[in-house]
Amino acid sequence: MITIDIDALSTAIARKVAAELRGGQFSDLIDQSESPLGPRKHIALCRRDSRCCRVGRRWLAPKELVDEVLAITPKKLAKVPHDLADDDVEAA
Repeated sequence: MITIDIDALSTAIARKVAAELRGGQFSDLIDQSESPLGPRKHIALCRRDSRCCRVGRRWLAPKELVDEVLAITPKKLAKVPHDLADDDVEAA
């Protein structure tokens, strides 16, 4: 009977995936921190689309998908910077 150490196997797979991502092997995927959509809109998109994936705490979306969304709604995204969109900013 063969026994498999699931924890060791999952750790080895995670390390391999992380090394591949750092090496630029997945250049057609856009990370939430590099997305022109901003992190919140990028993550919301990834949760709705099955072509996206989550690696650790990072959400990765295909460049084509992000480009599609930008082509549909570029003006809406350009109106308010993503870092100010959800903050309550009071005038001094």
